Amino acid sequence: MENQWKERENAVARYKCHLRPLCANIEFSSLLPNNPLLEVIEWMKGVFLKGQSLLQQPADKFPRAFISKRMALYLTEIDKEGKESINASRYEILVYRQIAQQMQTGAIHIEDSVRHRTFYHELTPADKKESILATLNIPWLKIPFEEHLDSLFKEHQKKLEAFTLLTYVPITTFVTSGTCFPKLSVVQGGEIIQELFCVSSSVFFFV
Repeated sequence: MENQWKERENAVARYKCHLRPLCANIEFSSLLPNNPLLEVIEWMKGVFLKGQSLLQQPADKFPRAFISKRMALYLTEIDKEGKESINASRYEILVYRQIAQQMQTGAIHIEDSVRHRTFYHELTPADKKESILATLNIPWLKIPFEEHLDSLFKEHQKKLEAFTLLTYVPITTFVTSGTCFPKLSVVQGGEIIQELFCVSSSVFFFV
């Protein structure tokens, strides 16, 4: 894990160049009450708006509620005098990684975004449900769901019965390039409906 953080630190200039302006200008939201990541984002925005860097901030000013105990081991350092400090570059990288992860899970979102807005934007208001469903012209919505389920079960049963009628009967062999392959035929109702050559126990050629 330490080696991974060292590699990320080597790319910190790219993180700051490409992600810092986005973080400073995008308004993030969350449906989770007291999401600690939002506090961190707002704190970082305030630091950058003042023209300051994270390196100038005292260690006790860094919000840490979003940092797990395992991850804290790679972000904090203790000097010889016992004074704690935070690796500002790793801290900033962790914030960006957490933003990406929480956006994927929906823990945070962007209201004015198309791809990253909250799922609730996709839901239909309850008072408009009937009028919207009427315009979709979906046949199975016009019948009771018990009747629709019965029809699906009957269709499934027919397909299952048709499958059980299939039998694989070896009838001859196929010889090519000096190699003999067993030839199998799929028989249904006394008629051959499919032929295949068995190359191995699990590989078939359909003809």
